[in-house]
Amino acid sequence: MLTKVLSFIVILTNAAYLVPIAPKQADLSTFVIEYTQPGATRYNHIFEHFKDAIKQALVPFYNRVPTSMQNMFTDAENLNKLRQNMPDTIAAMESLADIVDLPLHLVLTVNAIVDTSTWCTSIVARNSDG
Repeated sequence: MLTKVLSFIVILTNAAYLVPIAPKQADLSTFVIEYTQPGATRYNHIFEHFKDAIKQALVPFYNRVPTSMQNMFTDAENLNKLRQNMPDTIAAMESLADIVDLPLHLVLTVNAIVDTSTWCTSIVARNSDG
């Protein structure tokens, strides 16, 4: 469950169609991502679909993170640098935080840890041609 949910909080860069990770093929849902949409709205239908599960996974994960790491995205200067250098990513994470009703720093912290600890910033996906 945690892997499934955390897969959707990472910012995706190369997928046209997403398939959530699930134990059986019959349980798979498909999501179309329109890359012409801005980051602030591009993933919202996925965030809404997994809203409760994401929130249930993020909070316990964040609570296990050392305090020094919990605070890495509370600094306004760091957030401004992220907004300048990665505006689409920050916009998507702000949307996620709003949809799941959690603080932005919590969402960014968990996302950063998942990305760096798995050496991965996306999930397995497929294009419309398979």
